[in-house]
Amino acid sequence: MTKDRYLPSYSPGEILVCFKRNLNVGQEFAQVFGEGIGYTLVSVWEIGDDVFVYRTEAGKEEKACSDFKEQGQFVDWAGRRDAGLEKRWESLDDAIAALEELRDDCEIPEREYGRRIDEIKKKL
Repeated sequence: MTKDRYLPSYSPGEILVCFKRNLNVGQEFAQVFGEGIGYTLVSVWEIGDDVFVYRTEAGKEEKACSDFKEQGQFVDWAGRRDAGLEKRWESLDDAIAALEELRDDCEIPEREYGRRIDEIKKKL
């Protein structure tokens, strides 16, 4: 990563696919759908609704995304999985949770308050 811009850290051999929200797609449908066009379902993505993680051959992620996007009547979007961005979101969620906890207990001694702020900074 440079200081001027964010550089993605893509997960080799994994893509994300979001199905159209009005379809209420479940894991079984996502698995059968992916297999029908040659891809293996890995899991439900923990961060977004109706988003699934698929395995593809490393280096062929863009083709896999295109294959899913061609199924536009079912697929809203498909893209490469950015592990670096997911780590950022996770650290932000952890820091927010710790800040909310501190907010509920902010009448603590100054030294303890400072220590907890330092712990929160380490999460980022």
